[in-house]
Amino acid sequence: MAIGLGAVSAPGPLQLITASPETTMMTTLPWLIIPAFICWRLSILRSIIV
Repeated sequence: MAIGLGAVSAPGPLQLITASPETTMMTTLPWLIIPAFICWRLSILRSIIV
């Protein structure tokens, strides 16, 4: 999959993806990771300990 994505996004005759990379997801990613993964795991861990 990585080789295929590299082939279709690299400049050349096979280039299908012409969008430039953006950093908008990186600014919202930490706010998504905290409630999606960390909070529920800490809740389960606390219920096991108590």
